[in-house]
Amino acid sequence: MRLAAAAVALLTMAATAAGCGGAEPGPRPQTKLPLGAKHDLVYGFNDNSVARGLLTPESESALAARAGAEVVRLTLDWRAVEPSADAYDFSTADATYRALRRRGIRPLWVVAFAPDWARDQDPPCPADCRAPPARSHEREWDELLALTAKRYPRSAGIELWNEPNYANFFFPEVDVKRYARLQRRGYKAVKRARPRMPVFNGGLANFLEAAPGQVPIGRFLSDLYEHGGKQTMDALSIHIYPGDPRRSAVRTSLGTVIAARDAAGDSRRPMWVTETGASTRNERSDLRWSESGQAAELGRIRDLLSRVRGVKAMLVHTLVDEPGAPNRTEAGFGVARAGGAAKPAFCRLARFEGKRGCGR
Repeated sequence: MRLAAAAVALLTMAATAAGCGGAEPGPRPQTKLPLGAKHDLVYGFNDNSVARGLLTPESESALAARAGAEVVRLTLDWRAVEPSADAYDFSTADATYRALRRRGIRPLWVVAFAPDWARDQDPPCPADCRAPPARSHEREWDELLALTAKRYPRSAGIELWNEPNYANFFFPEVDVKRYARLQRRGYKAVKRARPRMPVFNGGLANFLEAAPGQVPIGRFLSDLYEHGGKQTMDALSIHIYPGDPRRSAVRTSLGTVIAARDAAGDSRRPMWVTETGASTRNERSDLRWSESGQAAELGRIRDLLSRVRGVKAMLVHTLVDEPGAPNRTEAGFGVARAGGAAKPAFCRLARFEGKRGCGR
């Protein structure tokens, strides 16, 4: 997902290079990325348009297929799926899964966010509370993951949380030891239910500087490895946003991740970029891409990722713009406008996949 607060924080941080206090910066980034001959990438979208009421399962799957997507990353929000203990509602996920599979697209499920009954009550949580489960409810976390693996067998995989290095998604504060425990339990739960289902860590936000509520991606990944992360993921999920049209953070972010991965003796671990994107909306022109600029930036990112050894996938955030909200950054990441009309980025990405149809 690139949810609103995370996207705005990343864009603002990249523009201002602000950073203060908090975690150490982590490993030095590679000064030279491990580039090789171009290779194919698993390609698709990070998209929650159905859950947000912007698209139906059928229209989402049709639009993704028109763009040539192989995978769509979807949030399986625990709060909505199990609003009270043992009272499950998979109806939206079921409909979305069926629609995607009919078009040959595999979902990548991001399972996250404990419902009120399953989280700690102290400290009080904000209205949109994205918190881990309480220790006393970790078994229910295991159960949900096992159910997901069994229910959606032809998925691309299951991702354990979203951006756990950002307190906005791990209330009340980033806690790598606590997250590593959830990843360890989640990995075991999925593998017991469906041994061949791929399991990903929670995609890490590419913060490059320490700031309140934000742990730099390299530092968090190094700490995750120290807490057993190498044994509890099949692939490494990372979010690589350029942040600023004037100076992209993509190369630095990749180098930082690769340095942390290799320092942990895990250089063969495949990497999936499960979120990347560029927004065409922001009240500040220096943080806003033109539509043609968005297309060019995504083309550049795709070209780079296809040459970095070990990168296996690129999922673009996101399919459609949110209607209205002309100055809100999160509302402009779509490669199609609200209503489904293609932006130039949609057409460029579709051409990479050999798709000619572009437009409405």
